[in-house]
Amino acid sequence: MAKRKKKKRRELVNARKRAETRSSGFERTTTRTPEGMGYFQLKAAGMKRIDILPYVVKETNRFADAGQLHYEKTFYIHRIGPNGDSHVCRKDTVNEKCPICEYRSKLERDPNADEELVKSLRPKERQLFYVIDHDEPEKGVQLWDISYYLFGQHLDNRIRNSEEDDGFEAFFDPEEGMTLRLGIGEKSFAGRSYYEVQTVDFKPRREPIDPELYEDLPSLDEMIKVEGYDKLKSIFLQTTDEEEGEEEEETVEASDEEEDWEEDTKSEPEEEDDDDDDDQDDDDWDDD
Repeated sequence: MAKRKKKKRRELVNARKRAETRSSGFERTTTRTPEGMGYFQLKAAGMKRIDILPYVVKETNRFADAGQLHYEKTFYIHRIGPNGDSHVCRKDTVNEKCPICEYRSKLERDPNADEELVKSLRPKERQLFYVIDHDEPEKGVQLWDISYYLFGQHLDNRIRNSEEDDGFEAFFDPEEGMTLRLGIGEKSFAGRSYYEVQTVDFKPRREPIDPELYEDLPSLDEMIKVEGYDKLKSIFLQTTDEEEGEEEEETVEASDEEEDWEEDTKSEPEEEDDDDDDDQDDDDWDDD
């Protein structure tokens, strides 16, 4: 009697990943949290008190040098595809080639390009913070991923317009820093409600923050998910490596367009996007 040929066993999906992803609502494509840590969100209008904790910078950026204690991590995202999925902009976040920025740069020089498409491909500014919510201290340290226009700009303005002896610039000092008192308002965009910070005040802490809460925090630099150039390009084009190869053989025009990205962007530097109002509107709905 002939033996049945044993079929190759297929790889099993990790059921825990599905369960944990479903319980958190979705799996983020731009950021990750340290093990056991959750995300902080604004859930209602009114007053909210939080403490922001420092972290050790690993990668020098325009706001802080490696080895310094800093309080936020700035990064940039693109929203692409039919569902507007978010992916980290390689150019503005880590100063490396970004296929989406290259394609947008090419479109900007095309007089017949769709202006709404060009606008939609502009990178959006976001920030990460480690925070403690005074309303839910039992949750411990949480990660706050939020649009710069919904919080960071108000924080910057409050510090910029303060007196030097107010000491606001050291608000995140865990020993002698200050608690933030945020005024939260509700707004809507594209039929969806969201919450934004409208006012920022500082209040001296009554006691230092427990060192156990912040001394071993991973650098926020490590919490950003940056895709490789080729992978991000395939996500943007909604193709696999095999499909890209087939397109190159079957469609000369498509192949030429992809190859032109880098050539077109070598001759001119990209223009800075200083249209803050547009970025603010586009970022609003991502922070429910």
